[in-house]
Amino acid sequence: MPVDSEYFTGTLYINGVEPGDRVTIVDDTISTGGTLIALIEAVRKAGARVEEVLVAVEKPENGGRERIAECFGIAVRSVIRIAVDPGTGRVNVLG
Repeated sequence: MPVDSEYFTGTLYINGVEPGDRVTIVDDTISTGGTLIALIEAVRKAGARVEEVLVAVEKPENGGRERIAECFGIAVRSVIRIAVDPGTGRVNVLG
């Protein structure tokens, strides 16, 4: 599948996804949501449906969760939410 996101433009190969499948996407991080948008679009082009999205880390200040909800109506669930201090680069875990 052709894929175009803010981080990568090229070809994404999706193995084992068939038309009619229901898919859960598990990703390491959501920031702006660009990567997940490209993945969800690729799954849909393969004829499958994304049921849920789970991420280990969310950077909420970049609005990715909201973009996914607005574009696809899918709620992203995250294990932890963090903020990165731009001055020091330190990571703070949010409540």
